Parts: sequence; structure tokens; C-alpha cells
Amino acid sequence: MATFCPDHAQEFEDQSDRMRADREFIFSSLAGMKGIRPIRSDANFVFFCCDFASYRICKFLLDQGILIKNFLVLGNLRHYMRVTVGNPKENDEFLRVIQEFIARQGV
Repeated sequence: MATFCPDHAQEFEDQSDRMRADREFIFSSLAGMKGIRPIRSDANFVFFCCDFASYRICKFLLDQGILIKNFLVLGNLRHYMRVTVGNPKENDEFLRVIQEFIARQGV
């Protein structure tokens, strides 16, 4: 394994650049949605909170086949969620469905 990384350093760098760009796209898109507040991160996910019950968003997303992490049982984090950066198609679908949820709530 130790010889694999140096041989593929550029591929790893390219993949890391794509993930950072996709994370920024998700962050910016969520920041533009009413009632959603994303929090900057250097990780492979976007942490965000909402002005409404997070369990309802998570259930709506799950009903559409999208799984995100909900921090429902963690007291002060109960309206916080985390979405892992996926491929562009997955990211677009997540954002489409969350926008649909917000539209249905009349937020």
C-alpha cells in the first residue's frame, strides 16, 4: 500500500479537489435556502441546521432514498444534520429534494 500512494498522488489530488468543489457547491446551495444554515467544514461532509424539525427533513429525504445523519438525540444539536459529499448526481438530487421539502413546508 505504501508504494500505491506516491504512484497515484496526482489522482488523489484531483479527487480531493473535486470533493472540495462539490462540498462548496452544496454549502453555497444550502446557504441560499430559507431556513437552512450550513456550517463551514474541511471534511467530506456539510454540517447544517434548520429552523424546523430536522427529523421531518430526514424522513422526507429517506422516503426519497437519501440518507443523511441527523443529530436528533444530542440535545443542543437536535436540529442539526450532516450530509456526506457524493458524486454530482447524488449532490444534485439531495439539493433538489431538500428544496422540494422546503417548498412543501411553505417556509
